[in-house]
Amino acid sequence: MTVTYTRNQGTIDVTYIDETTGKILTTKDLSGGTGDDSGYTTADTIKSYTDKGYELISDDYPKDGTKFADDPQHYIVRLKHGTVVETENKSVNEVIHYVYDNGDKAADNYKATIVFSRTITTDKVTGEKTYSDWTADNGGRFAAVLSPIIKDYIASQLKIDEMTGITVDTADIERIVVYHKVPAGIIVPPVHPDKPSQPSNNQSKTPTAKAVKDSKPTDVLPSTGDSQKSQIVLTLLGIMAVIISPLALLLRRKNNN
Repeated sequence: MTVTYTRNQGTIDVTYIDETTGKILTTKDLSGGTGDDSGYTTADTIKSYTDKGYELISDDYPKDGTKFADDPQHYIVRLKHGTVVETENKSVNEVIHYVYDNGDKAADNYKATIVFSRTITTDKVTGEKTYSDWTADNGGRFAAVLSPIIKDYIASQLKIDEMTGITVDTADIERIVVYHKVPAGIIVPPVHPDKPSQPSNNQSKTPTAKAVKDSKPTDVLPSTGDSQKSQIVLTLLGIMAVIISPLALLLRRKNNN
């Protein structure tokens, strides 16, 4: 009678999991005699996935390899989708032109900009892009702008009002303030700027818009509350002067006849 002894067969399985989707990418099944070296490493398979945009999270398969044993061995390699994050910016501009009524430049333009930004995350495995919400660097508003005062001239608008609710889809804003000559004989009162108010503790001291002034003419002063009232009075007087002058001339001609 002959008795034959055979070596036990061991098994090893290595499972590669996509942690981003929760799916199994592939499984490697190995078998061999107990005590034999498996002759397997995970390096090549991992590289094949990282070349496709995956990133390795963990690999519990022994780096130096392993041997088959009587009990089955199970190992897991975890990977995730690599991503690229970029920032996209878009700007909305406000420009105010100051001109005389003949079209000539009266003062340097006022310029302000609101910058909106968002992140774009690209999945390196699938190419899919994910967008964050747009955010504004100053809350999406343009501050009110007082028109400069130019000696002997009246501005068509004393102030450009604050503009709120500006979004990334808002078109650039352009305004024109026209300066008219004060009629002869009307004296322009001196300008006494009001004392600027101090922000409260609840107000941000950060500028609400990035304002850029090209330069400041020597005969241009910032418009304030008192000066605005003066301009209103001057405007009414100017209109009256324009109306009365022709009537006075007509009466003078009749008297001469």
